[in-house]
Amino acid sequence: MNATLGFGEYELNAARYELTRHGRPIRLERIPMELLVLLLERRPDLVTREEILAKLWGKDVYLDADNAINTAISKIRTALRDSAEGIAFIKTVPGTGYCFIAPVTVVAEEPVAPKDSVTIQPPPPIEVVSPNLEPESSNASTQTAGRAVATGTRPWRWLSMAAAAVVATVGGWIARVRSARR
Repeated sequence: MNATLGFGEYELNAARYELTRHGRPIRLERIPMELLVLLLERRPDLVTREEILAKLWGKDVYLDADNAINTAISKIRTALRDSAEGIAFIKTVPGTGYCFIAPVTVVAEEPVAPKDSVTIQPPPPIEVVSPNLEPESSNASTQTAGRAVATGTRPWRWLSMAAAAVVATVGGWIARVRSARR
């Protein structure tokens, strides 16, 4: 689906995994987002629990399918301010599956790039901030491949402190085990 779809006060851009309400982004995890996209793609038809399981987790995955699907539907309903009682978007067909029932409009069509073309966008610039929360001077950092790299940082200090903590913990545990044997 390469379009931004509108339903109620919400818009969904499936290609970008972006759900918004009045232009403000709404956080929705990957599995609930994929389920919402599936329900919108198949609207207004029923999507069975078996189809949801196969599409989102695969056929050979062993999990508590009922709980996983119910949790994903619950997260979608929370994001859309929907409920099983006051159905506005997702209708439950007990023991069978779900339907997306709200009217949907195409807000914007996304252009589809040819299969052999690649579009690469540079990452946004990153501002390097020193511990005192003041931006560092431009000569204290260098730009490398579109990202800022601070030249005065010493990540080895953190690594050495972490290694010392691990060694101390393991040493203490070994000493405790040996003294318990005596």
